[in-house]
Amino acid sequence: VFLKPADEIEKIVEVCKANGMEITGAVFYKSAKQLETNINYIRDNYGDKYITPSIVSKNLKHLQETLPYLKKMGVLEVLQKNTPILTLTLDEIQERQKFIESIGEGILNQDGSKFNPIFGLSRKNYAKRVQKIQDIHNDNEPDL
Repeated sequence: VFLKPADEIEKIVEVCKANGMEITGAVFYKSAKQLETNINYIRDNYGDKYITPSIVSKNLKHLQETLPYLKKMGVLEVLQKNTPILTLTLDEIQERQKFIESIGEGILNQDGSKFNPIFGLSRKNYAKRVQKIQDIHNDNEPDL
């Protein structure tokens, strides 16, 4: 926030207030114009309930790729309260989804209220988890 000029900070605050959005540090990663563009895209395509700082502060191109996919998968509702999945690219989401399905898990936790924890892992920790599961699988394979 301190790297932005005062007039830009005021504009960002105005955009947030005009859209009933909480003012958090995340919104200051974008310009007021970028926030407005993202808000309009979300509002026009998904409705006001998805206008949150953690969603609108993402890159517009990223939102245009991931939100339709999450909607198609029927899990967009969960995004309102559980946004770590948006740190991943669409390719990463699809890769992780394929992986968890291969081990018998779903994209959501058992009660359907959150995304599978695999979507919240850093890239490094995700790679470790995959390796660990592969090692377990290999250890359980009978020797020929």
